[in-house]
Amino acid sequence: AFAAHDLVRAEAIFSRVVERLPGSAYARAMLALCYLQTGQAPRAIPHLELALQLSPELGDHYTALLGDARLLTGDLDAALAAYEEAARMNPENPTAQIGLMLRARRGASLAEAEAHAARAREITLDKGGGAQLNIGRNWERLGEIERARVSYQHALALDPDSSLAHLNLAIVLARFGRLDESGRHLEAAGSLGGDPSARNRLGVAYASTGQTERAEAILRELISEYPDYPSPRRNLAALLRRQGRIAEATELEERS
Repeated sequence: AFAAHDLVRAEAIFSRVVERLPGSAYARAMLALCYLQTGQAPRAIPHLELALQLSPELGDHYTALLGDARLLTGDLDAALAAYEEAARMNPENPTAQIGLMLRARRGASLAEAEAHAARAREITLDKGGGAQLNIGRNWERLGEIERARVSYQHALALDPDSSLAHLNLAIVLARFGRLDESGRHLEAAGSLGGDPSARNRLGVAYASTGQTERAEAILRELISEYPDYPSPRRNLAALLRRQGRIAEATELEERS
């Protein structure tokens, strides 16, 4: 279910596994990944902390994932501390190297961010485009949208059938206003059900280019499918407020 990006089903299955096998670090880590990919980062953290205790031999892996979880809760300093610790444990951990790109938000240079991205690319050279997708996402977080586009193009070159590479490329092209190209990649992405975070970003991209009906439709679908994911609800509320639909926006904000 997880591999097929059916995250709702995967979360339900891993939750049952953790209930029956509370000492399984793997099951806890997989449940945490489901939470991370559906906007429930605070729920991921205790499972990753327990996984770290249960399997210290995988300490760099779980610590780097803790960095991702803390980043998604908005605690950049705690995230960077986790990435630094994971890189200390294992300099070859690509998640840690990609996370350390975000030092640029605390005064480090973009050249240093590129060095961490290059190191991650070297480590994952024969492992498909997953690292390139994560590198692109961090370039987006740093406001480097053109660098993000290049990373997503590289991911697509490594894995031409990657729906996530097409989807992320569609998002950045929409932000550039290149809507025809964006639409082609969006069509190539196929089903968007497996990545609610990317769909949320796509909704924001459409809203920023004035495609409010498309944005609203995407965000409402996410709210229905992932009721515990707060970001689409906040983004839709902001969109409705800009349209003067204050009562609807207020109702959404109260439920966030």
